[in-house]
Amino acid sequence: MGEGWYGGESVLGIQFGSAKPPLKDTRDSSLPLRYSSELQKKEHQMPYANVNGTNLYYEEYGTGPAVMLTPGGRNDTNGLRPIAALLSPHCRVILHDRRNCGKSDIVIGGELSEQHAWGEEMAGLLKQIGAAPAYLAGGSAGSRTSITVAVRHPEVVKGIYVWEVSGGPTSGDLMSPGYYGQYIDAAEQGGMAAVAETDYFAQRIEDNPSNRDRLMSMDAKEFLSVMRRWQAEFARPNPVGDLTEEELD
Repeated sequence: MGEGWYGGESVLGIQFGSAKPPLKDTRDSSLPLRYSSELQKKEHQMPYANVNGTNLYYEEYGTGPAVMLTPGGRNDTNGLRPIAALLSPHCRVILHDRRNCGKSDIVIGGELSEQHAWGEEMAGLLKQIGAAPAYLAGGSAGSRTSITVAVRHPEVVKGIYVWEVSGGPTSGDLMSPGYYGQYIDAAEQGGMAAVAETDYFAQRIEDNPSNRDRLMSMDAKEFLSVMRRWQAEFARPNPVGDLTEEELD
């Protein structure tokens, strides 16, 4: 990492508090989102990138130093468009939906934890689109993913700006039911059809209809095995997800 761990009130010298708020989203007045009309217009032109076999939806705005913004939870890109609108006059801003989020592919599998997979795919995306090294910024799960990339792929990171960093056993115990437990329960009770009918995965199918076939083609036992493993890894007694103190030192 060229500039080490980063925190403060500005990114690349841009003060968030002094900027004018972006424009209101006029496409749907029910959405509490505020971002520039330029971002609205360009959203429909954004591509996918296949990274390690997973199709990731991403958006780019502006030119200059690359900044990748990553939201918390399994949220999509919508919530970070206000920050993208502030940064895009000064930077090349990249938003992306991680696997199992937003418009990207549902992929429940592999040997890595979900956080580790997010980090590997983020690093791969940065390399594929020629944006490395980049500044990484994110909150909660976005902070964990950004830190994971910085630790495991320092060659693609110039610096990081993180907030609401989450991790550790208490955090894992509190959040694992929402991340994993409810979908484990659904699969145990009704198989993959029940998983597809949960609010979260139903939205993933609506955002990316090809996700229905991906989800329904999964063996319920394999789905349960992966989700239970991810849940256990999520609740490890580490400072940040599956990153140990030694790795963070």
